[in-house]
Amino acid sequence: MAADRDGLNTQSAAALTTLLVVVVLIVRHQVVMLNYLDWGDESETVVTSKMLAAGMRLYSDVFNHHGPLTFLPGVLLEQLSPGGIAEHRVIVMVCQLATLAAVFLSPLLQTPTRRSVATVLIGTAMVVYLPNHWGHMYVYQAFAGMLILVALVLYVMPAILASPSLSRTHVLIGNVLLACLPFLAVTYVPLTALLWIAGLRTRYVRMALSAFMIATVANIIALAWMGSISGFVAYHLYLNLVILPEFAAGNSLFASIAGLVKSVLGAKSIVGFALVVVASCVAMVRRCPRESWRVTLLGLALGSLLARGAGFYALPFYYAALSMIALIGIVPRPTAVPAKALVALAALGCIVKLSLLWPGDREQFEAYPVTMRSEFAELAKALTDPSDRILVYTFLNNEYLMSGRLPASAHFFYFPWQARYNESPILGIKADPCDDIRTVRPKLIFLDEADVWGRFPWRSYAGCIQDVVDADYSKLGERPYYVRVDLRPAAESVLQRIDYDFSARK
Repeated sequence: MAADRDGLNTQSAAALTTLLVVVVLIVRHQVVMLNYLDWGDESETVVTSKMLAAGMRLYSDVFNHHGPLTFLPGVLLEQLSPGGIAEHRVIVMVCQLATLAAVFLSPLLQTPTRRSVATVLIGTAMVVYLPNHWGHMYVYQAFAGMLILVALVLYVMPAILASPSLSRTHVLIGNVLLACLPFLAVTYVPLTALLWIAGLRTRYVRMALSAFMIATVANIIALAWMGSISGFVAYHLYLNLVILPEFAAGNSLFASIAGLVKSVLGAKSIVGFALVVVASCVAMVRRCPRESWRVTLLGLALGSLLARGAGFYALPFYYAALSMIALIGIVPRPTAVPAKALVALAALGCIVKLSLLWPGDREQFEAYPVTMRSEFAELAKALTDPSDRILVYTFLNNEYLMSGRLPASAHFFYFPWQARYNESPILGIKADPCDDIRTVRPKLIFLDEADVWGRFPWRSYAGCIQDVVDADYSKLGERPYYVRVDLRPAAESVLQRIDYDFSARK
C-alpha cells in the first residue's frame, strides 16, 4: 500500500509539474497572440468600448447590435488605461486563464493527476486551435464560449454525473454565468434555459433561482449605466430577431435551414467536435441512465450553438466541446503501462506544440500581425486634431484605432440591415448617419462602398450617405477618401508628404 501511495504521489507531482510548465507556455503563447491577426468584429468591439468610455450611450449615441455585456470589460479597461487591440486582448487572456483554473477545480476531477491532464489538454487546444476561429480575440463569441465551458465543468456536468460533490459555490458560479449569456447575445436564451434546467437539483432550487435573478438584475443595471434599455430592445432584440432574418440566405425558411445544414456539415472541424460531443453524451447516459433526460437537454443546448452556422459563429461550440475532456474524471484509473505512456506522450505533444518550435508556428504569427499603420490613418492624424471625429465605411473599424480618432456618427460602420431598421424604427430609437454627417461635418471620410454579399450594392443601402458626401466633400484622386471642400488643399499637401504606399497594406 505504501508503495502504491508513493507511486501515486510521484505521478501527481509529475502531473502538476507538467501543468506548471504548460501554463507558463500558454501565457507565452497568449502574449505572442496579443498582436496576431486583426478582424473587423474585434475592432468594432474595441471602438464601441472607447465611445462608451468617452461618455456616449450604448444603443442611442452608439449603434451596435451585440449584447451589452460584450462591452463592459472594455469600458472598464478604457476607464483605467486606454488601449488598442492588444490591450483589450489582455482581458481575453485573463479570462482564458480563469477558465483553466475552473477546469482544474471541477468536481468531476478528483485527483491532481486528472485535474492536471484535463487542464493541459483544454488549455493547449484553447490557445493552439481556437485562434483559427478567432478564439483569442476580444469578441462576444469568445466570452460566451468561456462562460459556457466554465458553467459546464463547474456546475452542469457535475450536477448530472456527480451531484453529491456539488457545493453552493459551484451552484452560485454556474447560475451567475448562465444568467450572463443572454446579455452577450439574445441567441443564447435557448442554451441558457436548457442548461439551467439540466443542472437544476432539488436541494439547490432556491439558491439557483436567487443567483440567476441577482445576476440578471446586475446585468440590467450595467446596461442602464452604459446605455439605453429601449435601445437594447430596438437594436439588439428587434433588429436581430426581426430585421436580420430578412437578409438571411434564401427566400424561405426551408432554404435558410438547408443553407445552415450545408454550412455546418461542410465544416470538418464542426463535424469532428460534434462527434466528440455526441460520444460524450452517450458515455454520460451509460454512466447515469436515470439522468438521460438531463444529458439530452445538454446535447440540445450545445447543438443550439450551431444555429448560425460554421465559421467564427461556431466558436462557443468549440469552447463548449472542450469541456467534454473533463469527462476523464469518470473514466476508470488507467493501470496499464501503454495507457500511462499515451497520457505522457500527449502531454509531451502539448509542450512541443506550445513551445513554438514546431516548423511554421512562429512564422504564422509573424506573417499576420495586427495592422498598426495605414495611409488613411496617417492622413487623419495629420489633418485632424485628437478631438476631431472621422468616419469610415463600410466595415474598416481598425482605421479608427490606428488614427486615434473616434467616429463622427452613432453608425460608425454601416450595413443594409441598419438602413432597413431606419426605415421603420421602434421605441423612438433612431440614429441617422446622413444627419450625423451634416451636423458634425467631419473633416475626413473613408468610403469603401462595399457590395455586401454581392447582393446589396453600396447605393442600395447607403445612397443618402453618398449624396451628402458628394454635395459637401471632395474625393482625393482615385482613393476612397473624401475631405471637406475647404480642406482639400491641405489634404493634398499632406498626402504628398506621407511616406507610405496605401497599396502596400493590402
